[in-house]
Amino acid sequence: LAMAEGLQIERAVFISPAADPARYAEEFAKMLAVGPTALAEMRRRSEARLRFRWSDLNVPRMAARLETPLLIVHDQGDLTVPWDEGAAIAAAWPGAQLVTTTGLGHRDIVRDPDVVARTVDFLRLPESGRGSPPFCAVNDEEAWVAHDLFERDGRRRRLFGISDTH
Repeated sequence: LAMAEGLQIERAVFISPAADPARYAEEFAKMLAVGPTALAEMRRRSEARLRFRWSDLNVPRMAARLETPLLIVHDQGDLTVPWDEGAAIAAAWPGAQLVTTTGLGHRDIVRDPDVVARTVDFLRLPESGRGSPPFCAVNDEEAWVAHDLFERDGRRRRLFGISDTH
């Protein structure tokens, strides 16, 4: 939505994206047994606060007018957001690249070293004719990325007193 509204960025990466977050929110509400009245009120309040309509969040519909280089990484077995949704965005977004993984699901995909490396490599690619790669905050925060993404399980084990031998 930000890019469709004019945000200028050099490259973008979507990991396990929902093609239509409004539809996903409705499915999630059904799963949690949130009734239609409560969902409608939640929608009304969020639209007023954020100043956009949920219907504006259809990514494939917005994609046709976007030119930002895009990498989409989505797992074939994602049970939370089906792979077809990432594929639909890739098909609609001019020049988008779709990388399909297997066995990572919806959550582990962000911590997979190959996915992280592929994403960083994509973000480091220079724009044609520019010469040097664009600045990427990941470069300067590599230690933070490794710690936050890859050490999450270790933090859980320490927090909950779970030994590595279980």
